[in-house]
Amino acid sequence: MESASRTWSGLNPGYTFPRQRQEALDAPTVQRTVANYFHVTVADLRGPKRHRAISVPRQIAMYLMRQLCDLSYPEIGRRFGGMNHSTVITACRKTKARIQKDARIRQAVADLERMLQA
Repeated sequence: MESASRTWSGLNPGYTFPRQRQEALDAPTVQRTVANYFHVTVADLRGPKRHRAISVPRQIAMYLMRQLCDLSYPEIGRRFGGMNHSTVITACRKTKARIQKDARIRQAVADLERMLQA
């Protein structure tokens, strides 16, 4: 990087490289944060339960992982007990739609994004 920095600076004096972005979030951090926010366990998020009190936080966690962690759909599915990638795609789409329609979900996602990016 240093030699590239010197080379680029030679071509464009005064240019400084942008600061590296903070280290990327990891999936367990997102899962823990979402679980704490919604008062459920990480095991519940990763498990097969379909109760609304579990499934909505799980879908939000999947959405946030896709947005903030730079993970593929299959990788996110593996982080949730081996769910199929199409399940993750559906969760992300549903969460995006809920954000548009439901102010409580919109606020929860905004709160979680702030917490995770702090």
